[in-house]
Amino acid sequence: MFVCFFLLLLFFCLTISTDALYTHTKAEMKIFFVISVLVLFCGLTIGLVREHIYVNYVNHMEWDDAQTYCRQHYKDLSIITSEEENQVLIEAAGNSLTDSWIGLYRAKRNLWLWSDGQSVSFFKWANGPPYNSSGSPNCCSMDKRGWDGNYCTRNLPFFCYRTLVLVNENKTWDEAHEYCRTHYTGLAGLASDSQLYLDKTDTNFSQAATVWAGLRFLDGQ
Repeated sequence: MFVCFFLLLLFFCLTISTDALYTHTKAEMKIFFVISVLVLFCGLTIGLVREHIYVNYVNHMEWDDAQTYCRQHYKDLSIITSEEENQVLIEAAGNSLTDSWIGLYRAKRNLWLWSDGQSVSFFKWANGPPYNSSGSPNCCSMDKRGWDGNYCTRNLPFFCYRTLVLVNENKTWDEAHEYCRTHYTGLAGLASDSQLYLDKTDTNFSQAATVWAGLRFLDGQ
């Protein structure tokens, strides 16, 4: 069996308005991040990259309003597909995590869906699934213990996510910046209360990866 070793330089391009990065983070962003990933792989398939953002610095919202906010400024309320991704959200919130909305809701009896209509393959109920009787909560919140059914009209913090594009080309920072400005809206700046999750949906994905993060200060500080 032959072992393949390749060098793959990846950078993130932003696919939403960059204004959101400046107006919807705790502190005004001073830097753009370009993530270079050095990977040893054989038959590697790169999965989807989601950035999860904890929104706890605006007025807390009902589930429907939180969904609208996320769709306006990011992509949607957060979806969670694995134990690993659930931990990513916990780390994004840090010590400030309290009961917070995620994108899970009950569409009908015994049917839970994500905000974008996706079916659910992973659950993390803290105390078992909510009852299905009339008047039971139809939205889902999470804390460090797990998920719970909650009444959608409660005002809670919430998690949003957006998708970052991985561009599989070797470039310098300036070349990557120009490429993303031309084809997207610019290199992705990561929100201060956010974490990245690489959705490794392909079984060929290698777990052995070393990640390098490079910073470029735009204001000279």
